[in-house]
Amino acid sequence: MSGKTARYDVIISRAVLEHVDQLDATLLNIRQALRADGGSLRKVDLKSHGLEPYPPFDFLSWPTGLYRMTYSRKGLPNRRRVDKCRRAAGLATKKLRLVEVLDLEAVNAIRPHPASEFRDLEPSLLGWQRFWIEPTNSA
Repeated sequence: MSGKTARYDVIISRAVLEHVDQLDATLLNIRQALRADGGSLRKVDLKSHGLEPYPPFDFLSWPTGLYRMTYSRKGLPNRRRVDKCRRAAGLATKKLRLVEVLDLEAVNAIRPHPASEFRDLEPSLLGWQRFWIEPTNSA
């Protein structure tokens, strides 16, 4: 969509943006491509896409630099969690609907081992796997 301005009424993304390295720039591009009364809807899949050998979200335990070096050019998850997705590109959230979450036992298995950027994330948010997000002021 790059280079399009006020061209679309609706833009829907379904489990794509978690693979984008420059998420804020991509979301701003989407905003610019929407007409003034247009809107966007995004489904986000925060799963590891088969990277973990054992527990769900084991890929969040890798140090950030090592993860980026290993996977940055392979289209695998960018590791942003729901807290960052809600505020991406400075957009406020109009609606947020959880689709899939890990049970408390799985979240507790992750808690002792996350990379530093995930250590302060509250457990209720760490377990989010898939959700729909509708930003406000999307155009």
